[in-house]
Formats: sequence, structure tokens, C-alpha cells
Amino acid sequence: PEGEYINRGELNNPVSALTNDLDIRIYKDGEEYFPWKLNPLRANDVAKKGDNSVDPFERIEISKAKGKYTLVISHKGELKYGFQEVSLVVSGVRASNCSTETPQDLELISFDDETGTISWTEKEDTLFEVQYKTLEDDSWARKFVAESTLVMENLLMNTEYQVRVRSICTENAVSEFSEELQFLFNGPNTEIVEYEAFSFDEPLQINVYPNPAVSYINIEADLSADAIYSVVTSSGIIAKQGNASEEINVSDLSSGMYVLVVQDYTGIQSKKFYKN
Repeated sequence: PEGEYINRGELNNPVSALTNDLDIRIYKDGEEYFPWKLNPLRANDVAKKGDNSVDPFERIEISKAKGKYTLVISHKGELKYGFQEVSLVVSGVRASNCSTETPQDLELISFDDETGTISWTEKEDTLFEVQYKTLEDDSWARKFVAESTLVMENLLMNTEYQVRVRSICTENAVSEFSEELQFLFNGPNTEIVEYEAFSFDEPLQINVYPNPAVSYINIEADLSADAIYSVVTSSGIIAKQGNASEEINVSDLSSGMYVLVVQDYTGIQSKKFYKN
């Protein structure tokens, strides 16, 4: 927040303009690491390390750092308005053991008259998003848990459910969903539903036309109704996605080279095309 003191042009005035004086410290094996600081009475001197009571930005550097450190942010006195937001930048470390690997070994481990408990492979420091629904539902119910188990409540008798899980580390760091687990809920008589995988004699083959493209492209292939496509830029960004059985509008894409990726039961294939 704004301070009470306003500098009217006096060079290197030592009066602090800080309202909330935050401090950063790092500790390891009994040693305390301090941030850089300047001496307001000798502003031309090189910076030293110590308790910085002048700057709203504090920086600690540890050369040849190795091992586990504890980072602490604290403050002096009372905080105006009772709080202070902080931005923290840490480089050269792994701050978490969170993993964006797709969860494995999803299984139903217990059930009673109204609930079913699922579990999957445990991962340290990882948040999980669990989605489940009946086969008739269009939307998924979502739950977020830090453990590798979830109790699904208020399940309906003689109803078939689907459930899947993915790992979340940050908003932009998530895994693919796990393979779906399907079960027919009947209380103590609940059963896992297993479907035999489709088998195909011929691998997936695709062709893209026209190439170069101006407004639309078409996929020439023997595809199922569930086949999907992705248009990927040269930098790896997915520009478009959809059902591969439909004509693809590329009129809104910038000119350049793209990769069309098609996925069906018979596999995944990609083709390059140029957009004029």
C-alpha cells in the first residue's frame, strides 16, 4: 500500500517509504541466507547481504546450491489492511515432486449400498481430478483430491458408471485422463464391466486434399464415426480439433505449414499440409 512518507526530491534520503516491510530468508543445516541490500547512507557502495529494510524487492542467491532448503517469508510489525500479497520467483530448483504422468492402475477397491471407493497409483505432491458419470449422462461429475483414493457417494442401484482420473500440478500442467473404469453398481454385488477391444486388420492410412489449402481441407481415409483430428502448428500448438468425418474449415488459420493428426481405433496418423 501507499506509504506516508513522500520524497520531494532529496537524493538518497534514508527515511523508509515501505509500508509493509517483508523479509525473505532461506535456511539449511543451521545456516541462514540473507538477501542483497544497499546502505542508504553510502548508496555508491557495492551491495552486501543482510536484513533489507529498504526495498520492496528482495533477492537471495546461493552459489553451488544442493540439497533441501527452507524458504520463509515474514514481515516486521503489523500489516496495513491485515494482509500483503507476495510474488515469489524461484529458479534452479524443483519446488515440488508433482508429476503429470497419467494415473495408472485405476480400480474399484470397495463398495456398499450407496458408495464405491476407487484408487490409483499414488503420487507425491500431486492433485487429482476425478470425473465420473452414468452411461446416460452427458456431463461428468468432478471431484478434486490430494490422495490417491476417492469415495463416490449416492450411487444408484443397477446403474452403469464410468470413472477416469488425471493429474494436476498447475493450471497449465495436467496429464491425460486415465483409461476409463466402468462398473455396474449393485451394492455388494457390484461388478467391473470389461469390453473386448476391437481388432482391425488394416492400419490407419490418410490423405489430405486440397494441399495447399485455402478455405477447407478434407480427409480421405476409412474412418469410424468416432475418429478425431487435430491441426497442429509448427510450434506444437493445437489450433483446431474436431470430428474427422467432417470437412475442416482452415480459412481462419494464418498462412504456413501445419500438421494434421488423425486418431481412430486403428491408430494415429499425421500429414503435413500448407495453408495459403
